[in-house]
Amino acid sequence: MHTHHNGADIWRHRVKKLHKAAKHHGRIYFLRLPLWLQKTIIWSFRLAVLGAVLILLYVFILFVTLPGKKKIISGNLTESTLIMDREGTVLYAIHGEENRNALETLDEISPWVGQATIAIEDDKFYRHVGIDLPALFKAIASEFGFGPPRGGSTITQQFIKNHALSSERTYSRKLKEIIMSFKLELGTKKDEILLLYLNEIPYGNNAYGIQTAADRYFSKDAIDLTIGESAILAAIPRAPTRYSPYGNYRHSTLHIELTEESLGERSISGEADLDFTEWTRGLIGKEFENPDGSSFFLKGRSNLVLDRMLALNFITPEQYETAFDEIQNMEFVEFRESISAPHFVLWVKQLLEEKYGSTVVETGGLRVYTTLDPEFQAAAEKAIADARESNVSRFGATNAAMVSVQPQTGQILSMVGSADYWDDEIDGQVNIITGSQRQPGSSFKPFVYARAFLNQYSPATILYDVKTNFGSYSPNNYDGEFMGPMSMRRALAQSRNVTAIKAFFMAGSSGEIEPLIHNMGLESMNMPEDDPSASLGTATVRPIDLAEGYMTFANGGLHVEPTPILKIENSDGDIIEQWEEKNIKKNQVLDPQVAFLINDVLSDPSVGLGPSVRIESIDNAAKTGTSTKNDGSANNAWLAAYTPNLVTITWAGNSDNSPLFGEAGGYNTAAPMWKAFMQEVLDRIEPTNWNRPPNVRDVAISLASGKLPGPGTPSDMIATEIFADFAIPTEEDNLFESLLIETITDRVATEYSPQDVVEERTFRVHESILSERWPNWQQAIDNWALGLEEGNGNPPREDALDIHNLETSQRLPELRIVSPSTLSSFPEDQKVITVEVDITKNGNGMSHVEYSIDGKVAFTARNAPYTGKVRVPTIFQNGEIVDISARVVDIYGYSSRSSIQVRIGEAQQNDEEPSEEDPTEDSEETLEEEAVIEEELEEEEI
Repeated sequence: MHTHHNGADIWRHRVKKLHKAAKHHGRIYFLRLPLWLQKTIIWSFRLAVLGAVLILLYVFILFVTLPGKKKIISGNLTESTLIMDREGTVLYAIHGEENRNALETLDEISPWVGQATIAIEDDKFYRHVGIDLPALFKAIASEFGFGPPRGGSTITQQFIKNHALSSERTYSRKLKEIIMSFKLELGTKKDEILLLYLNEIPYGNNAYGIQTAADRYFSKDAIDLTIGESAILAAIPRAPTRYSPYGNYRHSTLHIELTEESLGERSISGEADLDFTEWTRGLIGKEFENPDGSSFFLKGRSNLVLDRMLALNFITPEQYETAFDEIQNMEFVEFRESISAPHFVLWVKQLLEEKYGSTVVETGGLRVYTTLDPEFQAAAEKAIADARESNVSRFGATNAAMVSVQPQTGQILSMVGSADYWDDEIDGQVNIITGSQRQPGSSFKPFVYARAFLNQYSPATILYDVKTNFGSYSPNNYDGEFMGPMSMRRALAQSRNVTAIKAFFMAGSSGEIEPLIHNMGLESMNMPEDDPSASLGTATVRPIDLAEGYMTFANGGLHVEPTPILKIENSDGDIIEQWEEKNIKKNQVLDPQVAFLINDVLSDPSVGLGPSVRIESIDNAAKTGTSTKNDGSANNAWLAAYTPNLVTITWAGNSDNSPLFGEAGGYNTAAPMWKAFMQEVLDRIEPTNWNRPPNVRDVAISLASGKLPGPGTPSDMIATEIFADFAIPTEEDNLFESLLIETITDRVATEYSPQDVVEERTFRVHESILSERWPNWQQAIDNWALGLEEGNGNPPREDALDIHNLETSQRLPELRIVSPSTLSSFPEDQKVITVEVDITKNGNGMSHVEYSIDGKVAFTARNAPYTGKVRVPTIFQNGEIVDISARVVDIYGYSSRSSIQVRIGEAQQNDEEPSEEDPTEDSEETLEEEAVIEEELEEEEI
């Protein structure tokens, strides 16, 4: 009997056989594995099962023991947080319940608030049970490196974290948060949870809950909030200090200059074209204009809220447009609270929020002891306030900022972020020190030179400050002048632009400089690739990062991060964070010898800019900086000044980067503020010297080349300079050359040159470093040397062979004296002797006849018949025989001579009594007569 099987039965039968075979073969494959691997697999499986059981047991225990709805809602951990200076004086108190006004129903809150909050924080709020599983799994995956970092917290979870737990970043806390959220959702309506959240959340500036925030920022009740205002408030809780309407990032901020030089071939049309380091999203979006006239918009977080509300159909496109315009033109209620050192305090608050979460900072009762020194802070505030009126009237600089840091510890002793925190006209609440990217100008040059020094150049290396084309770029100096050859020591101290660009190439361009500056602390600076103008400080940097870089110089190449916090205690008095010197991370990012070279150059008074950047009683280094706009006007003025124990960065300018006027620059705007500050705190600064590494050497070098003195180096061109041991020169100077030069042609003498016109001269050869690699550098030097005064330029290379050669040397001129005859006698009182000559050969063409008496030239005749008028000196005695000669010179300098002897007066007898008169003394009458004769002779010569 045959059994009929349908298709489904046959399929099930085949599947069973496959399963059986798979089990059989799987067992075979497992048994073929090495014994140790079989044991590892078995024990791993057992441990995984055990771990899962323990986790489930732990979750069950938490579920049973954690509080339920009533205890969760009634729980309250709110307590004021205090931020204090290093002496314990309160700078700012962050209040909790004191600034809360809880509402009883959602009907008291504008519906737009709930929708805006849900749109940006938890768009599945009404569909989950306290946990958004897909978002949670994505957050877990991101913890293991899969996907970008993201959070997975729902509104319910955020309320639990803020109200009943803490913001500590631990898995156990997160698990408690999830379980308590689930328990709260089981017995609570969604609207009630949303109301709890809106009453609880911190909105910054000591405003807790939606009602307090509405009053604080808009002076209205929560029920009256518009769509735009609701979007603003929904945007703030993610980071209350960062997104404060009164802070650095009220608007999205761009950290790069939109100029043709900085952008190059880049085209920016939106956020996608920018690196994340080049901009920061603020509370409200902002439009920026490109150099070509096009523009782009960087959205603020409130704009993102509107985008989500539109995407979820909470608002219509028309409502979106209206709310968008409202946000872009939003005005906030003026708010002023009791706070000292506001820029510093709010920066510390922001750092704490980023590390511990806003709720812990706002309501956790922390005691935060900062590094701020009240004496240093007061001195900085006074220095800026005292200089403000002068800087505004003389230079148009309405704003200023200053920060001082201990380089060895990184402790920030003072910070003034603007000239007046409460002055909205200068955007005073923007912290220039930590929240603004600025072009540092020449204050960046020491970093370029430091990288060049690593490539075995030195303060003695000679560069030429001459007009030079670097491709299509031909910079000028700030004073419009060029100073010619100069050492890198003087070039850096005098802040010459051409030499800085040469140092840029010698350093290896941006590719070598940028890694160094990032390691030294200038992480916010991104240099354009191989753009030589970057050496002049055209890329932007935060002042706090510039201070960090100069700290590395002061520390001898050791990098230390700035820190504003000494100790943090929780509400129970337990220390949760404490600064200890032994825990300072110090990384040797710059060779200590190079750091010493920079410190020595910038503290050298012999090449410094002047008294405004020096404190005579203490060893200090300083570098000014002035950035300029395309039209040449200054817009940022700097002074980076430091001692071995204190680094201070001072800035002056305008918040909106508008131009300064007059002779505005770092030396006359920023430097006076620094000097006033230093005079107030000088007694607190230990007067130590720079730490000189033992391998730094003093070497005698040629000032013309930076090399060892050569045989031809003049003694006055030899001096001592310091060198890193890896850059000590080994070559001798060869830039001084002695040549025989014709005075008549200023060319190199030939063998046929008349000896009368040949003299030995020593020349300094003007030679560019790296001329083979960059020949345009040498060409620029040659062009410069052509304009120098005679004898200062390069030695001549042409000889005079076209003038003085065999042919011309054989055409010597000749003459003979025809009157007077030899041994003729002249009366003792005759003052002038007329000499006549016969020119028998005029050589290559007559130039002149030169007459001498007793070897001294007395007269020159330049016109035919070339008769001479020789004045007889009164010193000749009666009867004395003197020599008179005539030398004929042709136009090429060839000459010949004819001589005779004549007698003055009569020959004296041996028994003749000597005259009582002193022959060397002349009467007044004789002197007057000689003066008349001398004048007549000069007229005849002419």
